[in-house]
Amino acid sequence: MAEQLANVVQIALHVRTQRPLIHYIPNWVTANDVANGLLAFGASPIMAVAPEEVADIRSAALALNLGTPTGDRYATMELAGRAASARNVPIVVDPVGAGATPFRLRHTQQLFATLPVAIVRLNGSEAAALLGEPGRAPGVDAMAASTDNVALAQAIAQRYTCVAAISGATDVVSDGRRTVLIENGTPQLARITGTGCMVSGIVAACAAVADDHVLAAAAALLAFGVAGELAAAARGPGSLRVGLLDALFNLDETALLRWGKIQWL
Repeated sequence: MAEQLANVVQIALHVRTQRPLIHYIPNWVTANDVANGLLAFGASPIMAVAPEEVADIRSAALALNLGTPTGDRYATMELAGRAASARNVPIVVDPVGAGATPFRLRHTQQLFATLPVAIVRLNGSEAAALLGEPGRAPGVDAMAASTDNVALAQAIAQRYTCVAAISGATDVVSDGRRTVLIENGTPQLARITGTGCMVSGIVAACAAVADDHVLAAAAALLAFGVAGELAAAARGPGSLRVGLLDALFNLDETALLRWGKIQWL
């Protein structure tokens, strides 16, 4: 267990030493938070959204956030994704609110059909929507902790041939064969918007420096969870946001090894 944790921690630390360029096509609600989170974590963000240039961005990873979708935005994401695929660059998708409307779900599924997605970072509600399960909450917030996110992650990974990283009370990462639980984080993070989008950016940063996408996603979720715990003493949402950025910036090997909680199923 200690060796597995150490391997995951090293991936998070490699981001700071390699400083990968991450092309993140954001949603407009959380773009600033994601950019600052990536900078604090040690990556270099670029948020190009013009269809005239997205195929020319030479990034180490591409992250696509579907939180404020339009038809034009989806087309731009496909352009960026095809160019990234041609360069063998890992693609991370965050299907924000995938089940909120048929339009959103249809175009999200089209992205999966069109692009070789390496990692999908989502919550239980979004996973259920992508699996076509009725009776689940359609919004952008995570469902109750009672949801079987392990089964959802494994099913998503198998359905879409990718690594699924589901955030929740316990985070779950699976490629359908290997499954990892990360028990870091704090409910306090639900008091500010953008934390899920920030995690997806950090997942892309870790995927940029590690070929094993299960370990990369686990590294990102563990690091963000530890940072959240370190920031949880904030007096309110404003100071929590600042504290989270500070914690991401100050993460080191000692803190990650001391506080990181990971379990392999």
